[in-house]
Amino acid sequence: TTATFSTAGIYTLRLTASDSALSGSDDVVVTVSPAVAFSQIRINAGGRQLLLSGAEVMLDGIALRLTPAPYAVLQALARDPGRIVSRRRLLSELPSGHAASEHAVEAAVARLRTAVGADLIGTVVKRGYRLAVEPAA
Repeated sequence: TTATFSTAGIYTLRLTASDSALSGSDDVVVTVSPAVAFSQIRINAGGRQLLLSGAEVMLDGIALRLTPAPYAVLQALARDPGRIVSRRRLLSELPSGHAASEHAVEAAVARLRTAVGADLIGTVVKRGYRLAVEPAA
């Protein structure tokens, strides 16, 4: 069995015939989106606890209601807390049906900041955004 993570944010799990009841030389490939692959993400950010569990987002124990675009941005930022995530990558994470533009990313980030607090989502000029995290103790 092998598992890989692509730069597009997709997990691929490859099962071979020796792994289970599979027979013959055929492999089975299962592709899992990050929403499924990350069953739970906990982050200490800006003195607060952020929890992503499936489609649920909790901030300090309070459930937040996020629309799909801000949720997709939060998921992308939470996969790499503290690291810069480019606008291009965030654009690729937006659900289908959203306008494919930097303005759509900026609007999603603005809605996310309203929900979680502006201090949790940092802007890195000309590079992208990052989720503020506390240094490891």
